[in-house]
Amino acid sequence: MKKLLSLALFSVLSAATVSLLISPKTHAAFNSNNLMADTIFEDSSTMSAVDINNFLNNFSGSCISPNSGFDARVPNGYSPSSGFTFGDFGSAGQVIATAAQAYGINPRVLLTTLQKEQSIVTGGSLSCNDGSENKYAAAMGYGCPDSGTSHSWTGVSLYRRNGVERTVAASTCVSTSAAAGFSQQVIRGAWLLKFGEQRSKGNTSWAVVSGNWNNSDDPGTCYGGPMTQGYRKRCSTDQTAAFYDGYSTIDGTSTHMDSGATAALYWYTPHFSGNQNFYNLYFGWWGSPVITTPNAWSYAGQWAWSDTVGGKQFTSVPTVAPGGKVYVRVKAQNIGAQTWSQSTLHLGTSRPMDRASDFAPGSSWLTGARPGILKESSVFSGDTGTFEFT
Repeated sequence: MKKLLSLALFSVLSAATVSLLISPKTHAAFNSNNLMADTIFEDSSTMSAVDINNFLNNFSGSCISPNSGFDARVPNGYSPSSGFTFGDFGSAGQVIATAAQAYGINPRVLLTTLQKEQSIVTGGSLSCNDGSENKYAAAMGYGCPDSGTSHSWTGVSLYRRNGVERTVAASTCVSTSAAAGFSQQVIRGAWLLKFGEQRSKGNTSWAVVSGNWNNSDDPGTCYGGPMTQGYRKRCSTDQTAAFYDGYSTIDGTSTHMDSGATAALYWYTPHFSGNQNFYNLYFGWWGSPVITTPNAWSYAGQWAWSDTVGGKQFTSVPTVAPGGKVYVRVKAQNIGAQTWSQSTLHLGTSRPMDRASDFAPGSSWLTGARPGILKESSVFSGDTGTFEFT
């Protein structure tokens, strides 16, 4: 039996209400296959710089709160020739919010990662010891391979405490000096996480090119991390898409990547323990990082044509002669937890919107053959699907 979700559809189908017909799916409180929903992962609006600073000040032992006298250089751009650039000193909230807005990632993901990697969000009696600069040099764990090789870097801007800048990392896991330091870690970590989330879904063209942020070199970078299920390209130069079943081996266990965010988090930290810690931290601070409603959607637009290939689009409500055909494509965003697939999801009309209509139950419209079929092979949470009616 299929679950029915209703939505009013305007313009060509203005007399009808359309419905998604989806097979329901249950979710456990923690599921190693589904660490985070893409819509939550991508929501960069959850916290402003002020919100982040207030959150940090709630922890009396925080190593990076304004109350602790902490600040760092704020990232202000990127280009293929210059790499990341940084401006004046600002609060941790400014650094995190800037990175979140630049790459369209939830600042809560960055805060949780900072805590998971170095415990500097909440801090403690020993955690903020200025003699242990690795906590700031490797704040996000970016550029730290599992090999645990130690490096020493000098002349790098790690952070500042009460006006005193720290520039020496005597022993750190960060493999390059350019990536050492609080701000360097936050902006690179934000980019890498979002890059993995997008590329795991086959979006080889993803690149932030806006204002001072010119990531035009990203499409030329091949991705080697976990892939979500579907026909995907790893590199923009791939001639054809290959099918991926969505499974990757994590700690010797075959694990399904239910979302792009899940794939990105495993690519960043390829272990269950670290991601269980991430989940617990996020859940404790802000609630579940997964969407508990399996099936939800929002209307994203519609278009009508008089031909099958979409070359003759109507610019106004069309008049259809008896026996004539109109082809209508409807777009809907998946804002639920369940991935849509062609075999389990269709779009159909369920009732008249505001007057009597032939697009109603009991007519030939709402049948197993009539509802619009999903054109994409699969649509993950946060992505948009396309349906076509005739």
